[in-house]
Amino acid sequence: MIVRMFQALLFGIALSLWLVGLYSQNMNHVESNRQVQVILDADLAGQPVADKITMLRAYVKNHLGATIDFSLTGAFNRAQVAAQAYTDAVARAQQANSEIYAQAQAACAGIKNAISQTKCNQDYLNSHLQDVHIPDPVPVPVESDYYYKLISPPWTADVAGALYVDAVITLVLAIIGLIFIKDPHR
Repeated sequence: MIVRMFQALLFGIALSLWLVGLYSQNMNHVESNRQVQVILDADLAGQPVADKITMLRAYVKNHLGATIDFSLTGAFNRAQVAAQAYTDAVARAQQANSEIYAQAQAACAGIKNAISQTKCNQDYLNSHLQDVHIPDPVPVPVESDYYYKLISPPWTADVAGALYVDAVITLVLAIIGLIFIKDPHR
């Protein structure tokens, strides 16, 4: 009778350890969500987030059930605005260059000698095109570059992982006891 009670106690302990492990694993996920929210708030405010992402990567790597995914929409939107500003600046510069070229044609139209007219056009363009600034290229952002999917390993040596190992060991002991230990009162 005592042996059976002890085995039942071991099964109860194993179940309790497993349930506490599930709770701990859920708390790991809650913490990774909290860290992501801090990152997203900082990103929307235009603050640097690389260090926070590095810390989150380390947390997810070392905690069971901390898998998370998120997108840096603030950084992506800022990159889109910068790319559009570059595109607009290039279009304005090209329009200005086209207008300067048309002005050169008009200014030199009265010259009948083709060589002199070409030289006049070139001199006009050289003196006026230098005023048009074309900005440095800005690449169009790719949305996947701002998306993060951090996956925790199937087992880690954190509290949840340790509780699961303890639950399995306790369950194995209970099963071994059930199979091999005979109750002397039977």
